[in-house]
Amino acid sequence: MNTFKERSNYLKAIALMSIFTFIFLGIEYLFVDMISLLVSENRVVLSQNYVLGMSCLGFILYPLYNRYFKGLSRKICIVISTTIIGLITIFYLHPIYPLTLITGLVLFLF
Repeated sequence: MNTFKERSNYLKAIALMSIFTFIFLGIEYLFVDMISLLVSENRVVLSQNYVLGMSCLGFILYPLYNRYFKGLSRKICIVISTTIIGLITIFYLHPIYPLTLITGLVLFLF
């Protein structure tokens, strides 16, 4: 029989995955929306494929990051959070296609 602690761990995991999914899909939608203002539909889909591929690479590299940078975790999280806020700002401004695409690639790597 599951104890209360095990159930609370499951609920916490479900809540964290829900938040992650919501944020991930929201940023992906923002990227597609901003890039679609700059280029044709074919290039939007191609750009989205590049960004999702970079996201997969980020998922693959995460265990390595977690293993080798465990002690610097808090400092790195602050730097990454600041970088993400800056990149989302560049998304929103969407000055030119290459800059928006590169920003998306870097953002989805994290």
